[in-house]
Amino acid sequence: MSEKIIYNDYDNFAWFYNRYWSERLIDNIFWIVEEYLLKRLPPGGRILDLCCGNAHLSARMVKAGFKVTGVDGSSEMLQYAGINCPEAEYLHCDAIDIKFEGIFDAVISTCDSLSHVMNFDDLTKIFSNVYRALKPGGLFLFDLNNDVGYKKNWVGGGGRAEPDNVYLVRLSYDEKVFQGIFEITMFRLIDGIWLRSDVKLTQQWHPYQMVIEALKQVGFRSVDNFDCDKDLAAGNTGRDMFLAYK
Repeated sequence: MSEKIIYNDYDNFAWFYNRYWSERLIDNIFWIVEEYLLKRLPPGGRILDLCCGNAHLSARMVKAGFKVTGVDGSSEMLQYAGINCPEAEYLHCDAIDIKFEGIFDAVISTCDSLSHVMNFDDLTKIFSNVYRALKPGGLFLFDLNNDVGYKKNWVGGGGRAEPDNVYLVRLSYDEKVFQGIFEITMFRLIDGIWLRSDVKLTQQWHPYQMVIEALKQVGFRSVDNFDCDKDLAAGNTGRDMFLAYK
C-alpha cells in the first residue's frame, strides 16, 4: 500500500470531528446503510469502509456481525478509529491507492467523504479500485453532496464554546467552480495552554449523471441513485446516495 497522504489536514480536525460530528452524522444515516446494504450481504461478510474516519460507522457494522477493514488518509483519524472500533483492521492509505483484489462483499463510503476528491479522473480511478476490491456480485454504497445541498447548506457558519475547547466554522460555496469550502478555527486547552489550529477543507460537486456514467465505465453492471432528502426522507442532508452492483 502506498503511504501517499492527500487529506492529512484531517489530522488537526480529528479531535473535534470525533467529539462533535461523527457519531451524530452516523446516527442520521445508519438506517440507510442497514436497509440498502447490510440486509443484502451474507452474514459475517467483509466490508471495506473507505475513508472510514474515526470509525463510528465501522463500529456499528462490526456490532451487526460483519468483518470490517477501514481505510483513511489521516493518521490522527485512525487513532480515534482504533479506540472507537478496536475490532476492525485499518490501513493508513489514500482511497486512490487501494489495491485489493476481489475480497470484499461490499465497499461503503459515507458522510460525503468522496466529495473531497476534487478531480473527476481521480474519482473514476477510485471507482475502478473499488470495483477490483469487490467480489463478484459485490455492492458499493456511497454518498456525495449535491449542488442543491451546497447552495442551501454551505452558507454562513457557527461555533461552540466549552471550558476546554472552542471552534468557529465558516461555510461557503463557489458556484463558478462548484466547490464547497469548510473552514474551521479551533482552540483546545491542553496543560493550561490554549492551542489554536486552522483547517480549510474543499469539496467538489460531481453531477450524479457523470458519477453513474463513470461507475458503469469501470465495470459496474447497474447503479441505483437516490436523492437522500426527496427519495429517502433523510432530512436536510443535501446529498445523493449511490448503490452500484458488480
